[in-house]
Amino acid sequence: AMAVMDAGGIPLLVDAHADVPVLEGMLNDRTVSAICCAKSFAGRHRAASFLQRRPMLWVWDEGSLSTDASPDPSSLPAFLPISLPPGCAILPTSGTTGAIPKAAAIGEENLRQNARQLVDLLTLREGDVGMSFSPIFTTLGLHNLCAHLSVGASLLLWNDLFIPNDILQTMKTHRVTEISVVPAHLHLLLERGDTDWNALSSLHTIRIGAGGTHPSLLAAIHAKRPDLRIVKTYGM
Repeated sequence: AMAVMDAGGIPLLVDAHADVPVLEGMLNDRTVSAICCAKSFAGRHRAASFLQRRPMLWVWDEGSLSTDASPDPSSLPAFLPISLPPGCAILPTSGTTGAIPKAAAIGEENLRQNARQLVDLLTLREGDVGMSFSPIFTTLGLHNLCAHLSVGASLLLWNDLFIPNDILQTMKTHRVTEISVVPAHLHLLLERGDTDWNALSSLHTIRIGAGGTHPSLLAAIHAKRPDLRIVKTYGM
């Protein structure tokens, strides 16, 4: 997404697991000139119109990119013209209803400003390793990624079942320094994980959002690691 923006383009970030009508509504827009996706996604939707009508299809497959020719762009369907600022990202909204998906355009400067604020709030430094459970087609996931990369930090994007012991072991293996969670995630990590939190010596910050945080949850964190910094970022 950032490479496209850097080139002056506009990335449209889409949930690959969305229903086919939603994908068709967004990707059949003739303003979409290329699709970058996993090979499994292309195989799953091989017959879909949004893959058949692309001037160019980029398929991510084990570290390589390939292109395939497709029909003349003039055969693409009509679209509703909109005015967008150069250098912005388009994120479909979670509340999309009806036949026409809705989306929000986030300007490049807004992304940069949010990244700077997150860097300051979380005291991110080069070499830090964050862990996030929000995909980058959400505002939280995208801003989190931009913030970490802007200072030379890394971000692990967890895209699997939420199994506490697997997550805690990954945090230990990769020496994660900061995690972003909702209260329910944190409760599961504390109550169902067998890992000794003192073994997570690199972890220094837990960011909590998207819901109320009960004092008992904060007390449970303090009992595990009284030195951890807790940051409340958004939500109730």
